[in-house]
Amino acid sequence: MLNLTPSKSVQTLAMSLGIVVAGLIGSSLQSQAQTATPGVSTRRTTSFQIADASSIAEMERAIFNRINQYRASKGLRPMVWNDEIAHQAREHSRNMAKKIVPFGHQGFEKRAKALSAAIQSRGTGENVGWVMSKNDPAGKVIDAWIKSQKHRENIEGDFSMTGIGVGISAMGEYYFTQDFVRK
Repeated sequence: MLNLTPSKSVQTLAMSLGIVVAGLIGSSLQSQAQTATPGVSTRRTTSFQIADASSIAEMERAIFNRINQYRASKGLRPMVWNDEIAHQAREHSRNMAKKIVPFGHQGFEKRAKALSAAIQSRGTGENVGWVMSKNDPAGKVIDAWIKSQKHRENIEGDFSMTGIGVGISAMGEYYFTQDFVRK
């Protein structure tokens, strides 16, 4: 987990937490969350079925819709999709899938600063996940995030905008990043 407060000096609190969840035979999921907000570190997990997401863009939007459905079920306002946030998330997922960076939050501080500059945010957060299953990978990562307290704290947090990125490795592993911004 990483906690950043955008200001004259950026304060960093780092804590990395990984969860490995065994699903159906041959499937696994790993997820991590980070939050960049004043004095708070977080992370999260849950289980949803997202069928027939035939393209990465459709899968990203399906995850976005399911996260907002979950928020609505908790009486929270929906987050708004932001293409710049999605771009940052997508690049991170692709870099993890290509093994350019290890699975986790490497470079989150840089992404948070870029988003803060582009969107003038008051706080940022990030959830990442890894699924090695072609059987509803998006649903598996959402389920894992909602079951994990720290990931759920990001999902249920006071964030107004989000973007989601998916990367698929040559081995068929799915890498997910959801970045959050508080305006």
